[in-house]
Amino acid sequence: MNKYSKIRVSVRGICIIEDKMLFQTDLNDKVPVYATLGGELEPGEKMEERLKLEFMEEAGTEIEILKYLFVIENFLIYNDQPIHSLEHYFLIKLPSEELTSRESHLSFHWLPVKEIRSLNIKPQILKDIILKGELEDARHFIAE
Repeated sequence: MNKYSKIRVSVRGICIIEDKMLFQTDLNDKVPVYATLGGELEPGEKMEERLKLEFMEEAGTEIEILKYLFVIENFLIYNDQPIHSLEHYFLIKLPSEELTSRESHLSFHWLPVKEIRSLNIKPQILKDIILKGELEDARHFIAE
């Protein structure tokens, strides 16, 4: 029997300005986990529209979507539940580095790309892609 009950599809934005990359953390986490901004796609939504909506809801900012980058297929355990997800990543541009979270549990961070090796970035394979300089090499990555 398959332990995964559904596939969660999400969209994520990658923004790099002057060798710093935008991440968010959930202030409720005991140990900081850095992730890119984005959210789950709802049935009937287009990926780019959902990504723009997530940035407006979470950070109060518009974004320009520059291009589709890649998809990470993720198999993980979260809150003791098996999760199978497809995370679609887009390269985006922001009008400003100044961001304020509209959600009390989220905090935004501009992290130097050269320092991410020591940080808890999820999914782990995203950190590997960044450190190898493969962000713009479109492909399908699987993280198990």
